[in-house]
Amino acid sequence: LKSIEEQLSSERFLKIHKSYVVAVNKIESIEGNEVRIAGHGVPISRHWREEVMEKILRNKLLKR
Repeated sequence: LKSIEEQLSSERFLKIHKSYVVAVNKIESIEGNEVRIAGHGVPISRHWREEVMEKILRNKLLKR
């Protein structure tokens, strides 16, 4: 996963868990410690949550 992650644009993809990298434009919402993508919950690890939230808020990455 690490080698794939290094090839992805950090502008368009976020690592949210040790096992998950997601496309930012596919995130529908953030609910607690999960992001919703296509109606499915994908966990955000405690380790990555602060960085994910900061990046989303700083760059206004979620659609309104």
